[in-house]
Amino acid sequence: FYTSYMMFWIGCLLISPTMVLVGAVVAITAMYFLAASREESYLLSTPAGAVYSEYQSRTGRFLPRLPVSIPGRVGRGS
Repeated sequence: FYTSYMMFWIGCLLISPTMVLVGAVVAITAMYFLAASREESYLLSTPAGAVYSEYQSRTGRFLPRLPVSIPGRVGRGS
């Protein structure tokens, strides 16, 4: 959700680079970071907080994390 809106505003900035739009993109991105942080804090305080914490450790806030290793793969030759 937030990522799509940030991509939209960054795209607008790339199409029409103005100082007003630079300020707007910075402000909007900061608001999205703040909103996401507040939502995560709320979710951690709910009865499902432990499950959400585990989910949070596996995923990125705005973009998926790339896997460090491929499950089931032992070495380069396998």
